[in-house]
Amino acid sequence: MRVAWNISGSYFETCSCNVVCPCTASLTLGATLERCRVTLVFNVKDGQVDGTDVGGFTVAAIADTPKVMTEGNWRLGVFIDAKATDEQAEKLGAVFSGALGGPMGGLVPLIGESLGVQRVAIDVHEDGLKHSIRIGDVVDFEIED
Repeated sequence: MRVAWNISGSYFETCSCNVVCPCTASLTLGATLERCRVTLVFNVKDGQVDGTDVGGFTVAAIADTPKVMTEGNWRLGVFIDAKATDEQAEKLGAVFSGALGGPMGGLVPLIGESLGVQRVAIDVHEDGLKHSIRIGDVVDFEIED
């Protein structure tokens, strides 16, 4: 069964590298540390998944990967905005876990351990090139493009 979805919004990320993420050029380049710990933030402004409105929510994927990401065996967990209904959270989880294809679907073969999906309070603030996010009591960072 093929599910139609369309999502738009903003995206930003941060990782544990000491310099600009080498993986933004290629996943075959090694991280600057022994492992890469990356947070991928998808601030969904508009969208629908199989007819369900999913606009106005944030999803964050947190991964722990080997130095060279293409080696696979990633540990990946997903956080979904607690304000989403059960149906909206289920649909967003399917998109951002890669189950419905798309960009995250390309990463599925690299995941060795899925840590599941957790719904938490997520606060995102964007001001031009500055982005900040707080995910429950787990993640709190600010970056500038």
